[in-house]
Amino acid sequence: MAFAQKTWQNLEAGGTPISAAELNRIEQGIEDNDNAIAGKANASHTHAQSDVTGLTTALAGKSNTGHTHATADVTGLDTALAGKSNTGHGHAQSEVIGLTSALGGKSDVGHTHSQADVSGLAMALDGRLAWVDVVTGDEPRPSATRVLWNGGATQPTNMALGDIWLSTGA
Repeated sequence: MAFAQKTWQNLEAGGTPISAAELNRIEQGIEDNDNAIAGKANASHTHAQSDVTGLTTALAGKSNTGHTHATADVTGLDTALAGKSNTGHGHAQSEVIGLTSALGGKSDVGHTHSQADVSGLAMALDGRLAWVDVVTGDEPRPSATRVLWNGGATQPTNMALGDIWLSTGA
């Protein structure tokens, strides 16, 4: 039963018309409210799965967490995977188009050449500056085009035109 609030008014003498019937009506309203509140769930509460209408049926159509599938269970997966290579796979040299002929034009690692096999090398080496440390001044002149004579207080005797002498001074 819903509680109906009553509007109270003072009597002419200043009192209020309180009667046993009115007090019983108020008491009944408090009891009804108390019973209504007692029948409500706490703000934080739980339910068994069976307490929720239709929940068990709805969950039966869902998959468990952490579930797996066979590749055949996924539409088109086996076909897509068949066109891919395995990780870590290899190929024979003959299976790579053009590799054998491309490697045929390369030299082995660690091979050597004679000076004559390298175009222009002899000329480049002849044009380099040779270094001679001067100790006595009578050191032999190397066959290089230019010689840098380094040191000594006396000009080297075997210097040629175009050579350079860095004297240490006397």
